[in-house]
Amino acid sequence: MKKLITICLLVATSFTANAQTEPTKEETIIWLKEKLEKHFKQYQTGCKIGCSFTLLNVEINECEIRYKVNYWWGFSGGTTEGYTYVIPTQDLRIQRGVFYLNYDGITVINTSTTYSDKSGLNKPYEIRSMDNAFGINISGEVDIEERIQKAITHLATFCPQKKKETF
Repeated sequence: MKKLITICLLVATSFTANAQTEPTKEETIIWLKEKLEKHFKQYQTGCKIGCSFTLLNVEINECEIRYKVNYWWGFSGGTTEGYTYVIPTQDLRIQRGVFYLNYDGITVINTSTTYSDKSGLNKPYEIRSMDNAFGINISGEVDIEERIQKAITHLATFCPQKKKETF
């Protein structure tokens, strides 16, 4: 009987020692936030009068990544606009440092402007990619794009699935 208990304990210890634990949701969020802030990169916007994004912060939960940025451009002597980019984690792909979705799902919200005509504020619109805006500097660390992609895919598994409606 003692031999059986000893064998069971050894087997259980072996499984526990060899088991690889996946990062928790909280650990994944902390790691992603650090990497996305550290490797923020502006891409060419095609703006001819000077344009630039400034990262204010990155907020992350299991279902979305929120980039809060200021966008400066040379219109009317210099205009600064605040934007929030809401990027779903589900089905998010990164290619050459740029975020892409297979559907219109990245929501862009204009939150502030220094220009006197504030008509565009708080009118969200959706895009499929962050191409020509900002993304990840993929030359900053070895395999950073793949590692961030893996973390986003893992984080999306914690996002509750939306209930499918009958009609």
